[in-house]
Amino acid sequence: MQYSSFEKQLYELVLPPIKTAELELWGLEILSGSKQTIRLFIDSPNGITAGDCAKVSKKIDLILEVENIMHGAYILELSSPGFNRRFFSAEQSFDYIDREIEIKLYEPLDQRKNFLGKLIKVDKSSLELETETETFSLLWENVKKANVYHSFDNTSPKIIKK
Repeated sequence: MQYSSFEKQLYELVLPPIKTAELELWGLEILSGSKQTIRLFIDSPNGITAGDCAKVSKKIDLILEVENIMHGAYILELSSPGFNRRFFSAEQSFDYIDREIEIKLYEPLDQRKNFLGKLIKVDKSSLELETETETFSLLWENVKKANVYHSFDNTSPKIIKK
């Protein structure tokens, strides 16, 4: 997953107030619509609260207004990465080795774009995923979306092999 030059600029602008609040910027995404939406995912070792989001949101809104990088109206959303946290870089998935993850690719690999399996290896440019039938080596640059997968259905087939 690559950030555009605008996303990189935005990342650099929002990072200082997040760090000042002793929080981590987990990731950002920009969604198109009638108003552009900037969605920031923030985290900390102790989790985050709605108060954390509100406090940081006010500071970021002010920075975006002063820097005037947004063209037109926009919506700013701050959130925790959540239960099914999305990975914005390969490095973020290091702590999730041996856990189930779900991956969607930009371009098909072996005629498929969607994968669900156990994360068994990660480095800065690739990851290895073990499914019920085989192991796949996926280039991070081809990953459109990757997130932790949780199944609460005890009747579904297990993908994780130990």
